[in-house]
Amino acid sequence: MKILLICAAAVVLSSCGSAKTYSEDTSVASEPQVQVIETREHRGKLFKDGKYEASAEGYMGAITVEVRVRDGFVDRIRVLEHQESTGIVADAFANLERSVLDAQSTNVDVVAGATESCNGYLEAVGKALERAEQ
Repeated sequence: MKILLICAAAVVLSSCGSAKTYSEDTSVASEPQVQVIETREHRGKLFKDGKYEASAEGYMGAITVEVRVRDGFVDRIRVLEHQESTGIVADAFANLERSVLDAQSTNVDVVAGATESCNGYLEAVGKALERAEQ
């Protein structure tokens, strides 16, 4: 009985493999390679180095941020002041910062449950980035 189960498992597992097969003649280098993007750009231009402050309305009031640009890239966003419920937006603002830094853009998803606060944060960051483009 054990041998029958082992044989059945081997047949099932062997049929679960990739549909693509390689022969000894197939070079791995012939596969399409992922292009590494060496520069991130925002609307076709890099940002001007410096610190930029801007504010926008959140759910409970104004949200003021400072965006720091180094070597043409946004490398830090700090919330200087806000009126939002701290417990609700602390994680949301941290997640947004990571997303904006990765994308080098404010075109990112907002955090559910803190939509208005996130929109205010992103609008303030967007205003700061507009200043960094000039």
